[in-house]
Amino acid sequence: MVTRRVFGVALLLFGSGLTALVYQVAWLRELRLIFGSSTPATSAVIAIFLGGLGFGSLVLGQRVDAIEKPLLFYGRLELAIAGLAAVSPLLVWLVRLSYIAVGAWLANFVLLERIGTRATLWSAWRSAGT
Repeated sequence: MVTRRVFGVALLLFGSGLTALVYQVAWLRELRLIFGSSTPATSAVIAIFLGGLGFGSLVLGQRVDAIEKPLLFYGRLELAIAGLAAVSPLLVWLVRLSYIAVGAWLANFVLLERIGTRATLWSAWRSAGT
């Protein structure tokens, strides 16, 4: 028989998963506006999610078994995640600025590279003709 406490914990876990899904959809939509399509945005969201799981396992994997009140610990982790989610618009804004800056730098680099190649070919052609 399911006790009241087990039902409460299950309800909290369901709520945690639901909010994680809402975060994922919101980040996917924001990153899609930055990257211009959904494939890179989905890849970024999945990579960040799996990276967070791996990092959490690396940092807390050995210590979590020794915790006396795991439900309290889980609640604190959820509060930390909520804090990071509250800061995520700032992080998305920084990603947008970085993506635009790197794109502009690469565009200038490719343009200069093409101009340099054309100038080299032009000078080689001119010197071969004379």
